[in-house]
This record gives sequence, C-alpha cells and structure tokens, in this order.
Amino acid sequence: HFVPAGDGWSTVTSKLNGRVWQPAGCGGVGAAIQTATADGSACQQFRIQPVGNVLIADAAMHQVLSALPVVRMTDRRPIGCQLWHFDVSSDAHYRIVDACTGRALTVHNGHLTLGSGAPPSAQWRIDPDATGTFQLVNRTGFSVDDVRLLAP
Repeated sequence: HFVPAGDGWSTVTSKLNGRVWQPAGCGGVGAAIQTATADGSACQQFRIQPVGNVLIADAAMHQVLSALPVVRMTDRRPIGCQLWHFDVSSDAHYRIVDACTGRALTVHNGHLTLGSGAPPSAQWRIDPDATGTFQLVNRTGFSVDDVRLLAP
C-alpha cells in the first residue's frame, strides 16, 4: 500500500512483511525493483503518476468530477467533460487538465474552477491516505479529499 512520505512522494509498503520497494542498488530509471527494509531514503520514495486520461471519482465511485457547465461532482455519463489528465508541473506537482477543454483545474475563492497557465492555484500533488483513496492537495492549501483515480 502507499504510505505518504511527504510533499507528494510515497513509499510502497507490503502489508504482509512491511518491506518497501526500492530500485536495485538505489539505481535510477530502468533499475529492477526489489524489496528492502524501510530506511526513509529518497530511493524508497515514489511519485504517483496517472497515465493517460482518468476519471476523478468519489470514494464510493458513484460520482465523478465533471468540468462543464461548472466544476463539480456529477453522475458518470458516457458523454461530457469528465476525463482529466495529469501533466507534470514541478517536483511532485501536476496540472490537472480537463481533456474536453484543455483548461487546468484551479482554485478560486475556495471553489474548484477551470483556468489557464500554471499559477500555484493550478498545481496539485497526489497524497495517498490510509483508506486506499487519495487526496488532491493544491499549492494554495485547498484539498479534494477521498477520491479515486479510475481508468475510463
């Protein structure tokens, strides 16, 4: 399971033996993954990176984040702006972009909205929680709690 290591990074820990993933010899990209005793080193920390378009669903998977007409949770529909992709913005942060409009998910006056560019209000990190869901945390401190990232 994913255990938060801080600032958007996570440790992947076995529930069976408590060992964690790390690249062999703490190597970089392309190194084989092995398990090791947790020591908190940087090579034992990973960033969750969604690939392709995803649905951002509530914990019960009954509703998904929809971009139009306004950004809010709605019932899943076969059409509509409900697909998002995560573009790397900076170290462990992403721009969450609506696949329908190409605009970024931002925070304005405490509400989710669509914007442009990459201001802090459009930068998010993904933090796992103990229940198997994730928290999307904005650089402004605003968060969207208990979400699941699903393949469409």
